[in-house]
Order: sequence, then structure tokens, then C-alpha cells
Amino acid sequence: MAQIALLKPIVGVPDDAKVHNLLPTIKTLLAYSSDALDTTMQELSTSIISCFDVSVAKDLDDAGGKVWSIYVSLLNWAFAPG
Repeated sequence: MAQIALLKPIVGVPDDAKVHNLLPTIKTLLAYSSDALDTTMQELSTSIISCFDVSVAKDLDDAGGKVWSIYVSLLNWAFAPG
């Protein structure tokens, strides 16, 4: 899948711009049930979640910010009971 190929190189790049640029993709991912993902979508979601690293710490520290809100939504999505 092209999305995975595009994400893999940037996962390890310590820049908060990657998460900001991925916000629309993350919102789309949240529309799917985490239990219903096929292997490709699971790999894509893992790559997206991996982008939340130390480079976005200041954004995650802002409890009223967009990145924090999306991160909490991702947590709820990833750990939702099946």
C-alpha cells in the first residue's frame, strides 16, 4: 500500500510537522473500527501512531490543543473493546 511506503521513512524523523500533516489521515483512520482492520490497515495505523514521538511533546502537553485531542481519540480507538 502506497500510504505505508510513504509513512515508513518519516516515522523516525523527529519533527512535529509530520503529525500535523497526518491529522486528516488520522481522522479518516478513526472512522474505521480498530477490530475490523485488515493486515495492511493495521500496519498503516501502527505507522501513524508511531509518529507520536518526543517531537510532539509540546503539542501533547497542550490539553486544549488539536494534537492532544486527536491523540486521546487514537487511544480510545486503539483500546476500544472489541
